Amino acid sequence: MVKTDLLRRGVPWVSLLMREGRSSKAMNLSDRNRASTAASVLFALAVLARRVRLARAALLAILALNHSFYALLWRPLGPVRAVPGVGLHILHQLTAATALPVGVALHLLRRRRDGG
Repeated sequence: MVKTDLLRRGVPWVSLLMREGRSSKAMNLSDRNRASTAASVLFALAVLARRVRLARAALLAILALNHSFYALLWRPLGPVRAVPGVGLHILHQLTAATALPVGVALHLLRRRRDGG
């Protein structure tokens, strides 16, 4: 999942945005998605730094920002299978956040190599 999201979706998407000179809002990335991704990055950093309160606050923000999606998981799957879905969604958002600097770097390297 991570490999596909990063190398076959995220990085090519960033490259397309850079090549076309478009903003990510033109490609269906809402403010709520941006905020949720930022909260996911903050959550991961807080967990790594063992900042429990900050991690808890970031997780609450993620849950609030994505409550309708998580409710969609909860209804048919129940809590035992829906909770891992939240973790996978956070991983997906972290992968998307990673695609941004990787995609920009690859785009700039290609431009430099192609002389543009």
